[in-house]
Amino acid sequence: MTKTTLKATVFAAAFAVAGFAGAQTAPETAPPADPATDTMSAPSNPAPAAAPSSQQLETALNTAGYSDVADLSQNGEVWTAQATNPQGAAVMIEVDPTAGTVQETPVETEEAE
Repeated sequence: MTKTTLKATVFAAAFAVAGFAGAQTAPETAPPADPATDTMSAPSNPAPAAAPSSQQLETALNTAGYSDVADLSQNGEVWTAQATNPQGAAVMIEVDPTAGTVQETPVETEEAE
């Protein structure tokens, strides 16, 4: 099994191109809080990003050099598909958008037999 790890920044950029980043609006500004009485201004954790749709993931894979993406399906956070990798080989891929990784497994084609 061949493993290709793409940097998370490649996927982040590809997801942004695909519209995965989504529009964010700036929060309304409020007057400065009195630290002695303000209990609501504690730092909060941002909400986790929404998982990409199949179309967004396919666009991100195309941007990363994959083509002929087919049979795209999701199992938890991991997506699987058949595709042609950037080197032109037919592969089965497993994509973890959270980690920004793609694992490739070569697919035996009729030509290879």
